[in-house]
Amino acid sequence: MRALAEKWIYIRVRGDKYRPVSIHRDNPCGCLKKPNGGGEIGDCKSLGSALRNAEAADPANTKKPGNGKPEHAVQAGLIHHALMHDMMLTERMKGFSRFLMNSYL
Repeated sequence: MRALAEKWIYIRVRGDKYRPVSIHRDNPCGCLKKPNGGGEIGDCKSLGSALRNAEAADPANTKKPGNGKPEHAVQAGLIHHALMHDMMLTERMKGFSRFLMNSYL
């Protein structure tokens, strides 16, 4: 997952399906495109096919987001940070220390 995060890609689990999505700041939680001008990459029935599609996808910022929701930018940023830092959000949570129990920090 870290190797995908280096390319700004994440695999979202959706019930019994998997979907590769962008976690790039220019396309937060957005769709990925198939290579060579192909269409969007949708849900996959297996994790293996999702990983193959993610590896072959165009760059994560190729498609611009349609809804521009600010919470998608926050979510994508947290996911990317966690994957790049051994699943630790300590640095990102410091600003919330008065709202959290000290055991989390």
